[in-house]
Amino acid sequence: MDYGDRVQAGPKATLANERLAPTPPADASTRRPAERGCAVGANACIETKAVLLINLSRVDQGIRVYEQAARQPEHGAVNVSQSIDLADMYDYLGRPSDALATLISVEPNNMSVIGRMEADQAKACAYAQLNDEQNLGATLSYMRAHREDDPRATQWAEICANDVESAAQQLILSLNDPESRQSALLSVQSFAQPRFVPTYLAVLRARWRSVVARSDVRRAIVQIGRADTYSQLAERLE
Repeated sequence: MDYGDRVQAGPKATLANERLAPTPPADASTRRPAERGCAVGANACIETKAVLLINLSRVDQGIRVYEQAARQPEHGAVNVSQSIDLADMYDYLGRPSDALATLISVEPNNMSVIGRMEADQAKACAYAQLNDEQNLGATLSYMRAHREDDPRATQWAEICANDVESAAQQLILSLNDPESRQSALLSVQSFAQPRFVPTYLAVLRARWRSVVARSDVRRAIVQIGRADTYSQLAERLE
């Protein structure tokens, strides 16, 4: 989705809100149809449509809409948010070369540290599928050295690399940390599955379930809450 903290903040960004200041919404009568009735912005609206199409097994149509979202400018520059999300979706669909090609236009100086980490996550998942051990190792080394910038992205990259031991240790640390505990606890819940789940995403989710099922992880979970099963779809694909 359109995570504003992926975009490199300009000099006028405030410390309290590390995202670029939002543009005041135009009058509804002057908006393009895709923008009407969507408070989060046109790019995110288009992407939501793409995700829904893919969830309904209309993959080719969904990818075309995803590509449309990624082509839209973001704050007047290259679209960082939807480009990363499109790369993620290519990864999940087993198209790692397309994922890497999508990220070519996304330069590190256009991204925040979180954006850089999430782009590297998408690259790591692509390199893992391509059995490119050299680039996978280099990407993981960078992400681990900067883990504090985005522990969740690093953890998911480790899942892509099938390093479930490192992912489990990170999850335990996150569960024990009051600052990250809420999101970590959310990540161990089970949600309903859409009609279509991309093949590689299904593999990653199975690896994640094996992490959550570990006895050391379960002990950390019960210290602060519980893992349960819910009938609604998860907000994020991961």
